[in-house]
Amino acid sequence: MAPTTAVRPSPGRGRGLFATSAVAAGGALIQHESPLAAIQEVGNRGEALACGHCLRFLGSIAEQLRVLTQEEPGAQVAPAVLPGLADGAGRLSEVVMCERSGEVFCSAACRDAAWLGYNRALTAAGLEPFEAFKEHAYATNCSFLLAARCLARAVDDGECARQLAALEARPWESVAVLPANDEVDEAEFRAQFVELLAESYDLLRGTLSPCVPIEAYSRLMGAIELNSVGVEVDSPVAAYVESSAEAALLPMVEAISAVRLADEQQHGCNEGEDEDELEEAEVAEVAEAEVAGAESGEAEQTSALAGAIHSGGGLDYLFPRAEGRGLFASIAACNHACTPNAQVVFLDGSCAATLQALLDIGEGDELEISYTDAELEPADRELALGDYGFACACDVCHP
Repeated sequence: MAPTTAVRPSPGRGRGLFATSAVAAGGALIQHESPLAAIQEVGNRGEALACGHCLRFLGSIAEQLRVLTQEEPGAQVAPAVLPGLADGAGRLSEVVMCERSGEVFCSAACRDAAWLGYNRALTAAGLEPFEAFKEHAYATNCSFLLAARCLARAVDDGECARQLAALEARPWESVAVLPANDEVDEAEFRAQFVELLAESYDLLRGTLSPCVPIEAYSRLMGAIELNSVGVEVDSPVAAYVESSAEAALLPMVEAISAVRLADEQQHGCNEGEDEDELEEAEVAEVAEAEVAGAESGEAEQTSALAGAIHSGGGLDYLFPRAEGRGLFASIAACNHACTPNAQVVFLDGSCAATLQALLDIGEGDELEISYTDAELEPADRELALGDYGFACACDVCHP
């Protein structure tokens, strides 16, 4: 299949990604691009058992449910009592442990790709220094691990090194956006990033040899902030629950809802929602579920299951996606637009990215994606775009 995109200069914007042939809306401009490296977000690791290389969901539906319920009494997640999962059904992947790196993968192929690509270089000095580096990254900023994987790949992969060098990059501390607080001293704020980077770099030198200068490490972290893409792999557990819709799942859904609520009360509401907004949304969703149940004439217990799912926050909240970040050589060239003509999606159950046309694309058109949630209000979108070092001047932001 001939390439449908090419990286070219974009007037006033540095480089950009352009279509080399026409593609209809819904078509794939780039299909299943593998990342230079990808990682699972640390906060998501307790919600989705995912492959350490491709972020594919591991094991079985039942194993994923045990993670989500935290094995609450009465959750009933044994395969024998879950609809359609007896006799080995509901298997998602293998669970392959790599003793040399201490990481878990969905297959021997992913284990070997990770080992040859970066883990062999990162554990050359032993597993203990690598674990110390990862522990610091998980406690501070998991993009450090993404950077380390990229650097380890580049040691023996000249094409990876060339692609990293092509990324827009600035020192990490200069990319950080100053909080909207007049009391924050900018020099002190940026000094915190310099100090944090120095801590990570000291650990990186103990696990990766040869290691780049700290200035190059800082610029790579800046490049990750500016160019990486959020990865979201849909949960097969959500798909299973939605397709089953059987009353036998009610105790399990209630247990997961209780776990999520307890976690929310401990750490605060997710994604910036305050408690009142969340409660209002849940009430509305419960009402919607009850109406839907009445109209469809489903059995009372099935309606109770739908009500439990909606009152618990919905399928996507109860059964989270595998979430992470990836650095993609081609997609990183896409510039931002508040009215984009393309989007990044993950369609094959892994972190391989597809650039999908949102509109009909003509040959020579520049391909633009939204760096933020397109539904944000202009002021919130402007604040979010500050993370990328520019202010949008389009007609949508400034009508």
